[in-house]
Amino acid sequence: MQAQASIGVIHTYVLRRQGELEAVSIQSMKVGSSTSARYLAVGDDSVFNGAIVYGFAIFRRTRLKRLVQGVKDVKQRFGIPADIDIHCKDFRLACSRSKLGIEHLSDVDVENVYRNVVTLINNCDVLVKYGLAYEDKVRGFWSEGTITLEGGDSPVEVPVRYDPKGILGVLAQTCFASAPGAGHGPSVEELEIFIAPDSTKVKFLGGARQAHNWARGFSDMGTGIVHEVTPNIGGCAKELFEIADVIAYMCSHAAHGKAAQPFFYGLLSSVKSKVRNEFITDGI
Repeated sequence: MQAQASIGVIHTYVLRRQGELEAVSIQSMKVGSSTSARYLAVGDDSVFNGAIVYGFAIFRRTRLKRLVQGVKDVKQRFGIPADIDIHCKDFRLACSRSKLGIEHLSDVDVENVYRNVVTLINNCDVLVKYGLAYEDKVRGFWSEGTITLEGGDSPVEVPVRYDPKGILGVLAQTCFASAPGAGHGPSVEELEIFIAPDSTKVKFLGGARQAHNWARGFSDMGTGIVHEVTPNIGGCAKELFEIADVIAYMCSHAAHGKAAQPFFYGLLSSVKSKVRNEFITDGI
């Protein structure tokens, strides 16, 4: 039996064009943590040469066991110990592979590991959905300063400070800010969401919070109810986070184009189902 969604009333703020926020009262629904959701979304991040990416593997719950076993099979195929995670940043460097005890893997082997993971993604009908921002295009929007919250007894000045980890949280949220029937995969109401843990303290908008908590937020797609996205922090099979790591790393590299990153550009091109959401500021 599917659990009923929790609907309440919240007081929040709408960002206006001149940087001021207007207080409004709206209905909200908590989403993202229902264990009876039909789909799972598992996400991780990657930053490469100014390309900032938060990527998700989105799939039917019925594909869960097949995906977990598939990652185990890839590791066995390439002689990777079960307790060594497929972490792209470590796998790409020979010195890092040596420290992990997988020095038998060549650069070509590593690329084939990634290809095998993408094959698994395609065979299990996984949707690759990712939010992308280019640092040189968004830094100015989130430059140090303040924004004004209008509401209550008096306006409140909230400090703003640029931090890529804060941007990653925004990008994670954009992956679920799509209207029903928009062709962007399952709606957020159909998802149980898992975020890779990152406990780094980040001062981005207002006070400091752990990096993974910036993925929590509100989404209004004009349906009359605002979604309060409350993903799980960790808590799923580690093999699923290994898939998400490959997705994020692949997308952050492919974002630089075919000429600069031919392998990852081609790898992403081979993914059957994918949605890219680019964060673009309005003339700032």
